[in-house]
This record gives sequence, C-alpha cells and structure tokens, in this order.
Amino acid sequence: PRPRSAPGLPPGRPGPSNSSEMSRSVHRLALAVVLAGCVAASDTSGNPWVVPKDNSIADDVTQAISDYCSGATMLDDAQVESAKQDLLNALGGENFILDTLKSAETQDDLSSEALETVTAPGWIIPRAAPLIGAILILIVFCGCCWSTCPCCKCCRCCSRERQSTLKAKVVVSMFLGVCFISIAAGLAQTTAGFGKARDGFMTMSCTSAQMLNATLFGEDDPFFVGMVPALDTMWTLSTQLDDGSPLMTDATGVLDNTGPIQDAVTLAVDTINLMSSVLELPANLHPKSASGEDLLHKCQLCEDVAVPLATISSELQSGVGAALAAAREEVQQQLNGGSRSGVQDLLRDAAKPLVEFKNMIRSTFASFIDPDVFGQIEQHVNTTVFAAVNVFCLGASLLLISGFIATGCWALRERKGGSYARCPHRCSCCTMCCAVLCFVMPVLVVGGLLGVVAIPLAGMCLTMDELDGPTFREIVPALGMDLPEDQKNMMASFVDQCIAGTGGGNPNLLDMVTSTDSATGAQTNMRAQLMSTVSGPLDTVFDGLASAMDGSASVAGSQDIQDFVAMLRRTPIDARIIADSAKVQAHAAVSPMLSYAPLMVGEYTSAKCANFTGDPGISHFVDRLAELGPKLPGSSCAQNVDCSGSSDPSACNAGNAYVDLKRTLIQPTPRLYRCDVFESSLGTACDPKDMTSDGSGGWVNDCLLRSNGSGVTTSVKEVSCNLQEFTAYVQGYEDRILKVLYRLDNATADTQTLIATELRNIVDRYILNPFLTIVNGITCGFMPVAFNGFLNGFCYQGVIGFRMMASSYVLFAAAVLLMCLAMYIQWRL
Repeated sequence: PRPRSAPGLPPGRPGPSNSSEMSRSVHRLALAVVLAGCVAASDTSGNPWVVPKDNSIADDVTQAISDYCSGATMLDDAQVESAKQDLLNALGGENFILDTLKSAETQDDLSSEALETVTAPGWIIPRAAPLIGAILILIVFCGCCWSTCPCCKCCRCCSRERQSTLKAKVVVSMFLGVCFISIAAGLAQTTAGFGKARDGFMTMSCTSAQMLNATLFGEDDPFFVGMVPALDTMWTLSTQLDDGSPLMTDATGVLDNTGPIQDAVTLAVDTINLMSSVLELPANLHPKSASGEDLLHKCQLCEDVAVPLATISSELQSGVGAALAAAREEVQQQLNGGSRSGVQDLLRDAAKPLVEFKNMIRSTFASFIDPDVFGQIEQHVNTTVFAAVNVFCLGASLLLISGFIATGCWALRERKGGSYARCPHRCSCCTMCCAVLCFVMPVLVVGGLLGVVAIPLAGMCLTMDELDGPTFREIVPALGMDLPEDQKNMMASFVDQCIAGTGGGNPNLLDMVTSTDSATGAQTNMRAQLMSTVSGPLDTVFDGLASAMDGSASVAGSQDIQDFVAMLRRTPIDARIIADSAKVQAHAAVSPMLSYAPLMVGEYTSAKCANFTGDPGISHFVDRLAELGPKLPGSSCAQNVDCSGSSDPSACNAGNAYVDLKRTLIQPTPRLYRCDVFESSLGTACDPKDMTSDGSGGWVNDCLLRSNGSGVTTSVKEVSCNLQEFTAYVQGYEDRILKVLYRLDNATADTQTLIATELRNIVDRYILNPFLTIVNGITCGFMPVAFNGFLNGFCYQGVIGFRMMASSYVLFAAAVLLMCLAMYIQWRL
C-alpha cells in the first residue's frame, strides 16, 4: 500500500487558478483522472506511467515526514496574531501592497501607486533609517577624523599633557556598560530570530513533505486520491480493456450466458409491435378493393386492441425481463470493441499531462526530502548559518573588548613611571576608527537592507493570509490576468475553497470546473457531467431492474395478457370488420338501400357470413334483401337477388351493390389484407408461433437475425392475405404472444441472478465503485492545511525571524557606535 500523510500540522487558521488553455487543461485533467476510476486497482506492474522512482520516493517521503514534523513548531492563535501585527508594523501599520493590488486597474497602475507609496518621506525614512544613518555617520566621521592627524596641534597625542577627571572616566565606563548590555541583548535577539527562522524552515519542510505525499500518494483524511494511484488505476484500466483481461473475461462470461434474455425481449417486443403495426395498416383498418375502391368497412377489432396492445407493450418495457436486457445491453455497449479502443486512446493521451505534472512535483521536491540532503542542510543551518548570523555579534564583542582594554589602561595607568602615557589614547583612537569604518557602517547597511527586503515579504505574507475568492476577483486586474467571467468564477471558487478553506469540509475540484451550454446558457459542473455520462446510465438501468424485480417476474401470466389472448381466441376478426355507417350513408350507389327499413341493418353488418354475438352477418343482410327479390345462385354467402320484379327497384339494386362490396371483402383472391410476419436470414417467411426449443436452452426458427456482434434484430416480411387467412392470422397471435412471453419468462428466471447479482457485482467492482472513488477523491480539503503550514513556517516564523535578526544587527551597530563615542571622548580628553 502507498504511504499516507502523517497527521497534519494543526492549522493556524482555516485555510482558502487563467486563460482558456488552462480551462481546457483542467477539464482534460479531470476527465483523465475520472476515466482512471473505471476499474478497480489491481496489478500495476509494468505501468510505464509510474516509474520506480515514484515508488522509491515513498519511503523517503515517509521518513521526511517523520524527521521534519517531529521538529516542527506551529504557533498558536495568539502567536500568529502577534506575528501578523509585527509584519503589519513592517509595512507602516497598513498592508499597502494588498490595498494597491485592489485599487490598481492595470499593472502600470500597480507600479505607479506602489512607487508613490514607498517614496513618500513619512513612509520611507523610518524604514530606511539604518541606511540613512550609515550615510550620516560616514559624513560625521569624515568631518571629525581630521583630528587624528599627527600634525594637528590640538591632537591629544601631539599636544601637551592634560589632566583627565574621574567623572569623565566614570561616564566612559558607563557608556561601555550600556554597550555591553546592548550587545548581549542583540545576541539574544539574533539567537531568537535564528531560532524562529530555523523553526520556520522545519515547519516548511514538514508541510512540503506532507504536500508531496498527499499529491503523489493521496490523503486519507480528508480524502484525496493522489496522482500515483490515479495513474496506476489508469494503466490498470487500459490493460483491463484488452481482450482476455479479468474484466473482459468476467463480463464476457456473464454476457454470453445471459444472451437468451436479450433474444427473448427482442422477440417479444417485436412480436407485439408487429401485431400493432399490422392492425394499423390501412389495408386492414379500412379495406379497399384491388382497384382501390373503398369497401365502406372498418376493422373495429383493430381499433379495440390498440389500448390492450399499448398496455402489454408497457408491461414488457417495465418488466423484469426488459430491465434485465437493458442492464445487459448497457454494459455490453460500454465494453464493445470500438468503445474500449476509444477509451484506451483517450487514456494514453490524457495520461501525458498527468505524468508530466507528477514528474514535475517529484523532481521539485525529491532533493528536498532526501534524508542525506536534509541532514546536510540541517547540519549547515545549525553550524555554518548559525555562525554566519552571529559573526556581527562576535565582531561587536571583539571591538567592545578592545574598548574595555583601552578604557582600563586609561583609567588605571594613564601615567607610567611618572611620565604621561600616550598608549591608552592611541588605543581608543584605533578602536574608534576601526569600529566606525569596519563595523558600524557595514552592519547598518546589512541590517537596513535586510529590513528593506523584509517589507515585500511581509506584504506578500499578509496578502496571502487575507486571500479568498472576493479578494482574488479584486486583484485580478492588477495582476494582468485578463480572464473571461466564467474562468474568473472558477478561479475565485478554487481560491475560496481550496486556499482560504471557506466553508470547511472537503471541496471537490470537479464541482468548481463548470461549462456553459451554448444553447440553454445553463451551467453544469464537471462532476455532474461525468456522473451523468458514466455512472448515470448504469445506475439508471440497474435501479430500474431493482424496481422491476419488486413486481411479478412473469409476463405471460399477467391478467392483462390472459384477458387479451382470451379476446383474440373468442373474437374472429371477420366478425369485427363492420360497415362504416357514415360511409354507407354517403355512398351514392349504396345509400338508396336505406330507404327500405329492413336493409338499414346493412349499416352495422360484419364481414362474417353468420351472425356473431349480436352483430348481424352477411347472410342476415342477404335474407333481408331477398324480401325485394329472389336470391340468385352463388358460391358464397354474399348472394345477389333478382330485382326485375322488385317492389322497390332502387333499394334492391343498391342492396345488390352493397352485397358486391361484401363479396369483395371475403373473396379468396385477390388478397386485400396484410398478414405480415418476420423474415428469416434466408429471406423466407418466419412465424414465431412455429419456433421450437432445442432442449438445451436454445430455440429453432425463432426469426431472430444476428449481426456480427452480439446484437439481435428482426426484419418484417410483407405477406398479403384474404379475409379467411387474416382471421386465422389474428387469432394465431394467441399462440405467438404466449409462446414468446413464456420464452421471456423462462429466460428471465434463468438470467435474473446472473445479471442482477453477478453482472452488477462486476459493474460495481470494475466500474462504479472505483469511478465514484476517483470522482469523489479529486478534492482539495488538504490544501488549506498545507497553505496554513506554509504561512506559519515561512511568514510567521521565517520572515519574523529574519526581521529579528535584521533588528539585532542594527542594535549591534548602535551599541558599537555608542562605544565609538566613548572612545572618541576618551581619546580627546
């Protein structure tokens, strides 16, 4: 297992990026990492995207966290506030850098406003005081050093003997005492400043090691997936999408074994749809003669079955079998050859920026966490650097010792053997000249420069401390970042949540990456897009399956199906092809028959010879027509009558015309109706009621056409038929429907466990669980802690220690300058 970060440093405060190219990179990075989540972690050996250095650095970063963090010191809230105030004091009481960034509209404005602030006398003089002091001291020294000339008559060394008073000696000794105390205070301040700077270095080291560990290997709390695990998972996915991989082997095995459900659902749905489409054909719904003459009839049964067929189709679509088939088909589509190849290409392309980013992070911090390098750095900090920062203390101490020696000789042995001693005064003069030229001025310059350097550092630290989303939006113009509004919003959201830590929690980076629909203008974040694209379809089909499984698994046994096939069984369709009353009344050749009352029965006579459940048949109408003339011989029940002696020739002739239409409806040829069936792979007619089981789970003559892949379809073959055949065809749908639905029920029972349990487990194991882990793991909750660790180490300890050392150098210079004054007095007296 990859190492995880040691417990994070306690935060000092709750913690908070430009062009279209950056936006595209973020989207690409997000998509790449998310695609990596489509498979669970497995053997990643041979992964070219994760090199041995990535794994070997794990031990170094773990050791670095242990070493660095054990010596790291985090300031408490009171100390942080005190450090902030000290940094604010360095800027003159106000963070003019942040104020200038907020007010400036361009980079030129930023430069001019900042220059105007720092060149104001009231601001620059206090901060450049050490440098100004060094210049003034040089001027004064040059004005006074003429008295050291041996030729000067008033020079103490070349003048007559003078008497020194005890009072003067006491004053000089007090000056030296103050110098000693000041140097001791400077030493204490230097040591404290060095200690703070060193603690800041350790805190920064700890934070950097934790940041590197979290970025490369992830974080447990708050959770972040990490670059190396993401690349490992991407490589695993790429290899798992190859033929013969565990993913493909497991999935293909289940898909092959569950093929019957796809076949059964396809055949059942297509059979119902075929019946519905056939009964909606104009040739069946409103029959016409071969010449196109309207036969004035309509298929009432065709209209009656429309609602039951819609109900049955709905039950099929919402049934367990259809849900099983939908789940299987969705998984199959995700794993087909074209999709897999496309994903592999995308993974290879998308891995490149991730690898580059990972390598950049590793190379940047690798030497920093190297235990040997760190040991050397720590040793140099504690020895060389410590000695370097205290060299001025040593110089001040040596000069003070020289001053004490000169003063001691002056106070105790101004006369030697009764004669005047010039040596103490010469020592005072040499000490003063060396101190001013070799110590006071150089140290004031160094201390002043360090203080000046600390000013922009203090401004940067305070600006980072106050950085949040609104502040970022205010300073964008001054930084010269010309961002579109949507990118500015994304960057501000990142700063607010991932840097400032506003709102707490563990923000997801994908929630901050948004895109706008060009058509609707609606904004959608990347996580929602990916969820709807990858996990959405799978969740939908399996949730639909779970819902369907709450109901009855049997479709053939449902009451709707049983009622429907019973209606087909007891209702021949010729008995429900009824005369269209409106058309009969409007037909010029037929409507006169309605003047004879007994023939009005023709308005609702069926195409069946005999009466059927109250509906009059053709024979019944012919019997009424025979009242107007005798029947003529004929081969069918649609017989004409002789109207030559009819009492109502007009009605009689119209009745015969009506009988002619009836005869056309029921004639064997030409065939006026459509009895379409499916078409076999050989192009012959195929009827699903003729299919048979082969005894081993397969079916023969099931009319399904198989493509090169695993999909199955049906093809409709047009078949013309006469009324007798049409009647048998429609009634035959009882066998067709029951046979395909029983097949569907059996396939459902056989595949339910395979799809609902085994295939779902494969989807969860290889796709959904890793996908959700990755999508939910692209977070930045660990970043505010790291950012606060940086502020705590670099700013509140490092910069503060830097300023303390700069102040101590100025104190050393002031102390030695006071000693120089004492030496000057001693020399002149």
